[in-house]
Amino acid sequence: MRRTPCGKRRRGAQVLELLMVSPIFLIALVASVEYLPLLITQSTITQAAIVGAREAGKGADAEWVAVAANEVLEAIDIEIMDTLGSGMKVVVEDGAVVTSWGDPSLAVPLDPPSVDVGNVRVTVCILFSALKTSGNPVLSPYNVFGYMFTGDRFQIRALVRKE
Repeated sequence: MRRTPCGKRRRGAQVLELLMVSPIFLIALVASVEYLPLLITQSTITQAAIVGAREAGKGADAEWVAVAANEVLEAIDIEIMDTLGSGMKVVVEDGAVVTSWGDPSLAVPLDPPSVDVGNVRVTVCILFSALKTSGNPVLSPYNVFGYMFTGDRFQIRALVRKE
């Protein structure tokens, strides 16, 4: 009887292990690549809220804050529009005075309800469904993995002291 070296018997087991583990690594790689547009969108909307808050701290009204936010958001083809059903809104809270610009049908919950005197808080709210219809296919690939983002939103706030 002839013996086979240990390495030849082990090679078949290594190939089998590779075949079993490689789909898991492939799914993790695809998921991380698909997550990048979502992360980029969130960080851009955060930057838009910060820029808008800076402008509001200088005394700008809600429309001008939206213009400043749109300058940042144009990098990812998003524009906050003052039209019904657009799914995008900017809310400026200056003490007890709350002004907004954007979709009049979009309710943006304010929590806590008021800001201290001398501070200005800007909230940028963009529905996920608005991202899909504005030509920016950020979240559509996630439907393949079973994630449904209907009804959810990016709602990012920035707080600054008034100048």
